[in-house]
Amino acid sequence: MRRAVLICRALLIGGLAAPGGLAFLCPSLAASAAELPLLRLRSQLRFQEVKFSLSGEDLFVTRTGTTAGDVTFLPLPVAFWMSSAGAGHASPSQLAGLNEALNAASAGIQRDCVITSFPGWSGTYEVSWYGQGGRRANTFVVSLQFPPAQLPECPTAIDDLLREAEKYGGEVLGFAPFSPFAQ
Repeated sequence: MRRAVLICRALLIGGLAAPGGLAFLCPSLAASAAELPLLRLRSQLRFQEVKFSLSGEDLFVTRTGTTAGDVTFLPLPVAFWMSSAGAGHASPSQLAGLNEALNAASAGIQRDCVITSFPGWSGTYEVSWYGQGGRRANTFVVSLQFPPAQLPECPTAIDDLLREAEKYGGEVLGFAPFSPFAQ
């Protein structure tokens, strides 16, 4: 039975199943609105200072604070990828901080935008926010680029959201991503 619950959670966290569709496998988890997704943050970043480095991150958070994620990093001239993955559960204050940042950023109605305040960095963050029913309500892309792309400049609240999400992931999962917001 425990294995079935873990499979259900993995499917929910990975966004591969709707909560109602899991009723046959683990009804208590499927019926729980608390296990619905809240946020998914994916990034593909490049940093060029002395050498060129690549980084990728995937962070998934449920409404109860159950969190899973991984970060992958290729520091050049080293010719191999470094990766960390983990899962954890946020404290009420950590989850409250993330929710406050999501609300301030108007994540439900935000559109694609660009941040130009990080010279040397380029790449994207894909932010998916999930509505009350656990379905993806809005996805937008934040580009790090200089000179700026043909996108509007992101509001300051988006910078704050990305900084809070990076901090949240580092605290809950125990490893820090390689990004301009984690510096």
